[in-house]
Amino acid sequence: MSNANQDFGQLLNANLTNTLLQAAVATGRRGRKTSPPRIWIRADRLTDGEPTCYAVFRGRAHSLALPASQEVEARQFLTTTILAVEARARGMVAPRDVPVRVILEWYRDDQRCLYQANRHRRRAHRTMVTRTTTLLRRLGRKVLGDLDGVAITRYIDARMRDAHGAYSKTKKVAPRVSLSTACDDIGHLRRAIQAYVAFFQIPWMPAIKVPAHFTRREFLVDRHLFARILESCRGYVWDKATNGWLMETVVNPTTGEERQVRVRRKPDTVAHRRAVSRLVRIAVYSGTRHGAARALKWKLNARGGCIDVERNAIHRAGYGDDPNGGKPQLSSAMRGPLRSFASIWERRDRITGAQHVIHKLDGSPFRSHLSGTVREVMADAGVPEACVHSLRHASITWMMHDGYDVATVADIIGVSEKTVWAVYRQWNMQSQQRAVGAGRLPIAKIWTAVRLDPAADNDSGAANQGTEKSFRQKVAVLQRAPTGRAVRKPSTDRAARKPKSVRTVRGPARYRRAR
Repeated sequence: MSNANQDFGQLLNANLTNTLLQAAVATGRRGRKTSPPRIWIRADRLTDGEPTCYAVFRGRAHSLALPASQEVEARQFLTTTILAVEARARGMVAPRDVPVRVILEWYRDDQRCLYQANRHRRRAHRTMVTRTTTLLRRLGRKVLGDLDGVAITRYIDARMRDAHGAYSKTKKVAPRVSLSTACDDIGHLRRAIQAYVAFFQIPWMPAIKVPAHFTRREFLVDRHLFARILESCRGYVWDKATNGWLMETVVNPTTGEERQVRVRRKPDTVAHRRAVSRLVRIAVYSGTRHGAARALKWKLNARGGCIDVERNAIHRAGYGDDPNGGKPQLSSAMRGPLRSFASIWERRDRITGAQHVIHKLDGSPFRSHLSGTVREVMADAGVPEACVHSLRHASITWMMHDGYDVATVADIIGVSEKTVWAVYRQWNMQSQQRAVGAGRLPIAKIWTAVRLDPAADNDSGAANQGTEKSFRQKVAVLQRAPTGRAVRKPSTDRAARKPKSVRTVRGPARYRRAR
């Protein structure tokens, strides 16, 4: 018998042991009578050069991993073997001996996606299947007792050396798996173990801790950088060396005059970047993600995203029956700039017959993300670290800096208020400088640094400002207790405390008033 069965026998209390033994006896009485549990010495299986002891129970033989010379010890383990078999028949196993493969396969079957599920649920199911497949390949041979902090760290280190699965295996240069992806695998493993333990009521589970991998986007696209991105969509290139647009010299063939003009990409490249121009405007003015913005259509439909110019609404995942009622979380009102651009785009696409808001030159939709073209635009704008999702962060941050409250921002973007504060809202010095500037707060007196004596660090106001009292003298006067004639004291004279008589001014009744 293995050590796991011994440990399991020790975990069971006396009441549970009696219950399992009585169940085993009662089961043996039903139907055809079976022989009682016994020890079988099997000569064809050797342990340390001797025949192996087996426990025969319910017509099946269970190896005790003991040689024939230890038959007395084997008889002592017979009861524990019966308990282990009965417990496994009822889904009760030694917690530390549960294989990880069994847990992941059960979790995959338990989280099976329905046929009527929406595309978001199907995508989440595909992600879960991909994660569990990777976990089965690397941790399938382990048991719950092996999942300690060292094993989790080794898994993350090995996972980050793998090539990214979105790229072809034939490419020699492919990005590696990020820390967020590796930690996401551990998150799926922990959810699978929690679901398995809750379903089978296992009394123990390993404490799996997902490493802190959340990295806040420190880079924020401000309005100046957004203007540069729009200029790059028109084909212009930013030069970081001169901190300006890349210039070239053009000679007039007729007059021979030379002049400096901005470098611009070829006309076909500029034409292909029109779709990126629409994409970044939608991302900035509505906070829509890359995939949702690419799938937007002009025609209202119940399954895909669309823009309703008449009702001034953008539906990211299908048009609801009544966007004005209920909880249309995926429907938002369009802000002024996006409403203006959407009207212009719709009139143009109505002439060409394009059905999608973001489309190719021939009017057909994009079947994948515009990642390559977006990277080229961001590189020409001088911000290669930016992406379309960076504009979503910028959209939320800009709205909060412009005075929108958190609840309104969360409704427009379609996320919770907690997510706005924890994920998307970013601090930056530009908004703070604008907030404390002139006209935003009450103006206070400015005490310049020249009034401070650098040697004694004292205010030398009278010496530098003539007869004006220094700031610290004024503060001392204000903090002093009031004394002198100006302080009003309660009078002890009763006549003085009597209210004065009211004197009426003669004249018309409507102009009379009490003084």
